[in-house]
Amino acid sequence: MLKKLKAYTLAEVVIVMLVIAVVAGVSIKITKAKLDNIISYTYYMGYSTLRNVTGQMLGDFKAFDEKYIDVAVAKKSPNMFLVAINWLNEHFETPAWAANLSTKVDDECIAPDVTCPAGYSKCEMGTPGAVMHTAPTSSAGCHGIGYYFCCENDKPSASVCGDKTCAINETLNPLTCECVKNACNKTCGANQTLDEDTCTCIDNPTPNTCANQPSDEEIHNKLCQEQLQWQGYPTCGYNPVPCNQEGSRWSKTSCACVPETATLPRKGANFCEKFLDYTNTKSTAEECNGDAIASNLTDFTDKKADIVLRNGLKLYNVRQNPAPLPLLAGNNQGGSYELADGTTVNVNEFGYTVYLDIDGEKGSSTLWEDVFPFYITMTGKVIPLYHTEGEKEYGGTSRQHLMTSVQKEVITTTGHRQVLWIKKSVPFKESACTSGYINSTTPYCSGVSLEPTCNEGANVCILKYVSPVKFF
Repeated sequence: MLKKLKAYTLAEVVIVMLVIAVVAGVSIKITKAKLDNIISYTYYMGYSTLRNVTGQMLGDFKAFDEKYIDVAVAKKSPNMFLVAINWLNEHFETPAWAANLSTKVDDECIAPDVTCPAGYSKCEMGTPGAVMHTAPTSSAGCHGIGYYFCCENDKPSASVCGDKTCAINETLNPLTCECVKNACNKTCGANQTLDEDTCTCIDNPTPNTCANQPSDEEIHNKLCQEQLQWQGYPTCGYNPVPCNQEGSRWSKTSCACVPETATLPRKGANFCEKFLDYTNTKSTAEECNGDAIASNLTDFTDKKADIVLRNGLKLYNVRQNPAPLPLLAGNNQGGSYELADGTTVNVNEFGYTVYLDIDGEKGSSTLWEDVFPFYITMTGKVIPLYHTEGEKEYGGTSRQHLMTSVQKEVITTTGHRQVLWIKKSVPFKESACTSGYINSTTPYCSGVSLEPTCNEGANVCILKYVSPVKFF
């Protein structure tokens, strides 16, 4: 008898293949869902980190904190030598006696302001201090007739004049025995007069006017640009204008003290340092020393991050100074502040552009794959930028990355509170522009208009964030 062989029928093989296909399809779908969920969750986590940190930072704003306000240019240290010299010149004058010292002539000296009378000349011989009465042909060597003298130690002999004395500011002339007023070789200031008797400078009476009276234009410019106010007579100078109210600042454009607008730190280095204060960072990573990121950069593999968080998130471009945000041009809600050059910037049009790597070292570090850009306005608003590639949306136009809703609360005619949902589970851009969170006239909101009901006075619309569910 023939032995029977066991085998699979065609129907059985087909069934097995169908089962395998179903299992593979389900597995792929589950895997893709998990991957999408990971991206959605990590993107939301990164966005929440930025929002929480900037919110806390803004809440701690202080108008007198240099970490928030532009740091003043360091003043140069004064030259202490020049300071000392100027101080000596201001507090000490050349003594009168120093300017009137007599000068030695040949081997003898003559008293100040004493000249030989007509017909007489200097004694070439004789004893210092002695007075000679000579004839024209005297063998003593003096020429002329009359009295003449030699001096010793700059003091003329007064022997011929007996006991006659002169005032402290006078000198006895031994030729005439008269007291001669000493010359006062002293120069006084423009607003001073020399007193010949005392050889001192006396201040002239101050007129009730200022010699250096500035023009009205100069006074105005000094006030607005340098915060200095002209005092007029008798001060005739400028004094600082204080902003005594806490939380106020001087505005060059307004030419007055205005309330200081609360902002994030206005310098990139300070912003980065403050960011570190509110986060846990990787201990081995270098901080706030990363590369500047160009707007057209797509590959971040060789770029150094400013901050690496403990959960692996990388933040680029944090320490770069704030600048105009092109897509938010016209987003002029809120206040303003002035730059160092006096330029006024709106706090919702000006800010930082930060790049966030949501998977750190694990991914490709490629823009729109695992690296995403964000605007951070000076008011602390975190605005995700967006990108379209075919039918795929990224960032602010992707429900997968950031899902939002728009809520509005109204009070009914019966006095009851009612919650209305203007938008539900839509991308960030749609909710932000619809609700007025971002001005709908900005380039960012292209194609999206403000919802009319969100512009009705007190009943404003509120942007709500939909947190993704973590199931991986």
